[in-house]
Parts: sequence; structure tokens; C-alpha cells
Amino acid sequence: MDQTLETKLERVLEILHYEGDKGALIRKFLDVCKGKTAMSIMEKLGIKDNNEIARYITDHQEEYFQALEKESTETFKDYFKQIIPHLTLEEKQNLTAYLDEVAR
Repeated sequence: MDQTLETKLERVLEILHYEGDKGALIRKFLDVCKGKTAMSIMEKLGIKDNNEIARYITDHQEEYFQALEKESTETFKDYFKQIIPHLTLEEKQNLTAYLDEVAR
């Protein structure tokens, strides 16, 4: 199942019955992931300048998007660990079923 990260996050928020602005939360989540990814690349390559990281991302888009996907997955796992104790049994079951489906 090939879905965009935004689509996956939107579905997770639906499963969790999130009542706020889903789009705003998804944008914030992705912004955090993009920032973490950029920082990770900067540390790994010793980049100290915002212009230099922007050039790197432009010149190495495939590597950047792979790193972004990895960072997004790790950030989501951390979020999931925090919220799981607060979910109802039904939400846990639905979320687990959806994540299993996406993982295939």
C-alpha cells in the first residue's frame, strides 16, 4: 500500500478521533521531522550554514527524502509510545490494524 506520509498521518488522526485541525497538526509534525532531518544531515556532514544545507537537499533529494522518511518513522514511534497508554481498546486495535496494513 503506497500512501503519502500526510495520508497516513491523517488516517491515524481519524482513528484516534482527533477533533482539532488535522492539517495544522500534520504540517507541524512534518516541520519537526524536516528540522530534525536537516540537523542530522548537518551534524553528519559538518555543515554549518543554512544555505549549504539547502544546496545539499537540492542536490541530494533522494538521500534527503530517505533520511526524512526514517526520521518521520522514528518521530512517529516516539509519539505512538507516548499516546498508547491513553487510547481506548478500540483505538489501539484499530490503530494496530491500520499500521499492520500499511507495513505490508
